[in-house]
Formats: sequence, C-alpha cells, structure tokens
Amino acid sequence: GVGDLIATEMQRSTGALLNKNEFAAYAATPLRSFSFNWTILPDSEQESTQAAGLIKFFRKSMHATKRDQVTITVPDHCIVSFHGSKDMIQLPPVVVESVGVNYNPNNSSFFRKNNSPVEIALTVGLKELNPLYQDDVKAGY
Repeated sequence: GVGDLIATEMQRSTGALLNKNEFAAYAATPLRSFSFNWTILPDSEQESTQAAGLIKFFRKSMHATKRDQVTITVPDHCIVSFHGSKDMIQLPPVVVESVGVNYNPNNSSFFRKNNSPVEIALTVGLKELNPLYQDDVKAGY
C-alpha cells in the first residue's frame, strides 16, 4: 500500500535501497577479467624457440596439477603490477584463465632452418581470485 509507494519514491529519488532484506537482494560483486595482448616478433630461430617456451609457460600455468587419483593442486596465481604509472589500477592476485596464440597472423613466413614463425600474436586472459570491496579500491585495486 502506502508504505510500498513511499519506499519506491524514496528509492527513486535517493538511489538508496529501502529493503529490509537488502543483504539477500545483493548477490555478489562479479570477479573481473583482464586481457593482455602482445605481438612477438622474433629476430632469429633462437628467439622464436624462446617465444614458444613463453607460450608453454602461460599454458602450463592455467592448468591444475594432478597429484593423485583424487586430489589436485590448483593453478598458479599471478601478481601483476604496472611500473612507472601510479594512476593505473593495480591487479589483485589473479589466475591465468585463457591463452590464445595466432602464429603468423599477417603473413605466412617461417624461419628457414626450423620452420618457426616470424610473428606470434599472444593473448593472455586473467581473472581475479576474490571480489573487491571499497577498501580495496581505495588501496588502488
């Protein structure tokens, strides 16, 4: 009745939720995902081999380790930081969620000796482990 009408108008004008069960209405703050893209341009077969090792490292980091038939060890978590820019948000601990690789996206050239690609597009997707709260945002996350 009248109480619902007043509550609706208060919510509309103030933006505040007037709900006795507001904790039940709030589901959760979603976990954020981040994507980083790199173009790797090796100058030699050796650098191309190192790039392949880097890709393998990221792919390995996104998977759990099987300890035995019943237990696993969760994937590695990463600490990401941006140096030289204090105004960029910092990332809390994250896990590698996806790795995308595109070999020679702009041409079909390969090194003659070992057929390694001369260009590699690498995309790494990261996801937060925990939701952020207001104090975390104040701290720079």
